[in-house]
Amino acid sequence: MTPQGMRSTFHFGVDISAPDGTPVYATVTGTVLLWSHRPDAVAVVSAADRRVTFSYWHIRRSVSAGQRVTAYKTVVGYVEDGWGHVHFSESRDDVYVNPLRPGAMHPYADPTRPTVKSLRAERGDSGVKQHRLSGIVDLVTEAFDETPLAVPAPWADRPVTPALVRWRVRGKGWHVAVDYRTTIPDDGRYDRIYARWTRQNKPWSNGRYRLYLAHDWDTRSLPDGSYRIDVQASDTRGNTTIRSFAIGIRNRVR
Repeated sequence: MTPQGMRSTFHFGVDISAPDGTPVYATVTGTVLLWSHRPDAVAVVSAADRRVTFSYWHIRRSVSAGQRVTAYKTVVGYVEDGWGHVHFSESRDDVYVNPLRPGAMHPYADPTRPTVKSLRAERGDSGVKQHRLSGIVDLVTEAFDETPLAVPAPWADRPVTPALVRWRVRGKGWHVAVDYRTTIPDDGRYDRIYARWTRQNKPWSNGRYRLYLAHDWDTRSLPDGSYRIDVQASDTRGNTTIRSFAIGIRNRVR
């Protein structure tokens, strides 16, 4: 999680592995924009569409503010020592969008499928017996995906979040829990999306992604009985996994 005193935020781009010192080329023709508070970042405003900006983070700059750059010809900087990657982001009308959405970054292929690990009913910080649910509960799933390309150490084999997670009571309609396929939510929703014990990837440990399917789900909306909850996780290329979990609702006092 984010260190104490810092705001939890969503990751607003993709990290592309590259050895320190690797040249980073502009991916769009346009004009350089620099931020005084981020000396390790370069942004390029597209000449074809000034609503679109591409930015490159964790680099030693080799361009100046206002400079005209050419896609795939101008080096905007070099991967800064100690980072081992460049953070690449795209924004449209000052809103970050997913660079891996269909029709965007290419060539890009992803044959992997996300994993739905578990479903847990919770009340506060405590789990609730899923064969005897009653009253108001939160539904939480743990789900993750893997990168389609091998990532060098120390980030090798680290999980990532699925792009889309949704759920349903079998036989009823789907509910979307999270959808990162085109953009990311406002940071103010972070704690409404990620449940307690979520943690980010670290060089020495794997991340863990616990996502709320539903807050304050009223089990009394269904008659007592046995049900199945389907949880679906997908990536930006439509690779999908659905896993089903049994629950029992027992609200009537016997």
